[in-house]
Amino acid sequence: MADEEGLDLPEVLFKTIQHFVPEFSPALSRIPDPRDPSRTIYPIQECILVGLLAFMLKTRSRRNIKYRLGTPKFISNMRQIGDVLYPQEPFPDTLLHGDTLNKLVSRIPVEL
Repeated sequence: MADEEGLDLPEVLFKTIQHFVPEFSPALSRIPDPRDPSRTIYPIQECILVGLLAFMLKTRSRRNIKYRLGTPKFISNMRQIGDVLYPQEPFPDTLLHGDTLNKLVSRIPVEL
């Protein structure tokens, strides 16, 4: 969905986030990834972004991540976002499963 200026919704969303919270994307890169790098398909930044978007879009369950967010358009948008924010780590052509996100988030250490 493009507005009058030809900007896509994901682009507008992340430009807004970068404007109001410029440390957002660098902060995602600083989250320690507890997974085995040789078995990791989805960059941690993509996982956290999908989790945030799932919350913002009220997907209601991890299962609905696949059905509500797993559309070709959403995946294309995620790849565009990844290309802009994290060009050194391209996002895959598929969307992670909600259980993958749950396992990752449950293993990230919480700073007190």
